[in-house]
Formats: sequence, structure tokens, C-alpha cells
Amino acid sequence: MTELRSGPTDLPWSQNGYLLLNAVRTGNLLPRLYQWNPGIQCHPLFIGTRFKELLDVSPVLVVLADCHDPVLQAFLQNAEHIWGLLLFSADEPQPVVDHLRWLIRVDEPVGKPTLLNLSDPPVANALFELYPQQTDNALFGPVEHVYAVDPYDQVWRHHQRRGEPAIADHKMLYRLNAAQIDALNEVNFRNTVLKLERHMSRHFPDFQAQLNAHERFTYFHAMASTAYEQGFHSESDILHYANVIEFLDSQPAAGHPDIIALLYTTSPLTPSQRVQKANLLALERDKQLSGARP
Repeated sequence: MTELRSGPTDLPWSQNGYLLLNAVRTGNLLPRLYQWNPGIQCHPLFIGTRFKELLDVSPVLVVLADCHDPVLQAFLQNAEHIWGLLLFSADEPQPVVDHLRWLIRVDEPVGKPTLLNLSDPPVANALFELYPQQTDNALFGPVEHVYAVDPYDQVWRHHQRRGEPAIADHKMLYRLNAAQIDALNEVNFRNTVLKLERHMSRHFPDFQAQLNAHERFTYFHAMASTAYEQGFHSESDILHYANVIEFLDSQPAAGHPDIIALLYTTSPLTPSQRVQKANLLALERDKQLSGARP
């Protein structure tokens, strides 16, 4: 936690520094910005777009004065809450604003427009990590350095553009490629894993308590992947599956064949119905066993 809050090392302050903040993660963003720095220069990206009525959830680009900027200090003190991205560019604010505003709405490979929340650190890390093997300079635009916290490994990630900025036609939507779509799908899955980890910590604090943060994420990622492979695709399905696994983990291997069959054997029931029934049975058995204990 302390290492995250100290921020990345060797930041390129010879360039212009910016924060791209995620209003959903920070909450009440614009009033807080002016509280931290009444003279702040900031640019809500939804202004001038079809989403202009949604300024309370608009990503905001903040122009930083220097490394002592009070907004930067607030950002770093909350690094574990992944409020957004730290950017550096040789350009003045307007080209950076124009580029990021252009990326709000992008095309999927099939030509279907969709929103892109680049201010969300897991999204940004997933996309910029594909560079340069599977993407080019277009996503960076005038930005040369991107710093974002990786919430899974609890470290700062640094992404650097190589070469000159790409010249983009902002009249056409940026088109995501297949690798980028796969990366964004993995972000969604990892977010489900984080919710699963929090769920298990809250309801079953002793389960796999010996694991450190990285090991816990790896363990629950594998659990969620197994659940998905069994046809349990929704978030609630995966949580129900985890509840059942926690119960079975404390039981004899062959103690509950009916519950195990619901998890791993197809039937006229849908996968969601099977895992819900398994969850209810596990809950009932746990109560029965708890009542039978002296």
C-alpha cells in the first residue's frame, strides 16, 4: 500500500503532466477537484459530446502544475483505489483533450460503436500492454507515457509510446482489434474475480486465509475459470459455485455426491439452476452439520 502511494519512480517531469480521472471511481469528482485546488485547470471529456448531460460521471483530464500539485498528491494517497491514470506528453492540453475525447466512443471489429472507459486503470493496462506487438501508436496519440496501478498485482505499470505520435482522423471512430476485445473481456472477468475474492473474504474469512494477496487472486481466478468452464457464466453463478466449493472443502471427498453431481454433471436443469440448487443444498447441509456439532 505504502509503495503504491509513493507513486512511480523517475517520472518524466520535463514533459507536461496530466491526470485522467475516473469520476465513477472517485465519486463527486468535480467538487473535490476544486476543493483540492481552487485554481485547477481541468477538462471534463463529456463536454461537447453526446454524453454532455452526464458530467457527474465524465472522465476528467487534469493539468498538473508539477510534482507537488495537490491534486496529484490526493491521487497518490488514494492509489489503491485506482482513481485513474497519470499521463505525460510533450503537447499542451488541447491536443491531449481532443485525443482522449475521441476515444470515448470506439468501434468494435464488427463495426459496432461502444463506449471505452480508458480512465479505468484495468482497462488502460489491458489495452496498452498489447503495444507494440498487437497495436500501434494510435491509442497513445500525443501521450508518450501512461502510468496506472495494476490492482491485481498491486504495482504501478508504465506504458511508453515508441516513435512519433500517430496522426488520427477524429472524424472516424477508433476501431478496436480482436486482441483488444479479448483483453477487455479478460478485464471484465478479472473484475468478477475481485468481487469473488471480496465475497469470500466477507462471508468465509478463514477460507484460504494463508494465501497472500497475489496468491488469493490467482486461486480465485482459477476457481472462477473452472466455474465458467462448467457453464456457470454469470457473476451470481460464480459466487454460488464458490460457496459450494467452500462447503465441500471442509467435507469428506465423497460425502455429498448429489451436490457434486449438480456441479459437474449435465441434466435437464440449466447450469444456473444446477448451481443455485447446489448452493441451497450446501447451505442446508452446513446448518445441519453445525447443529449436530457439540
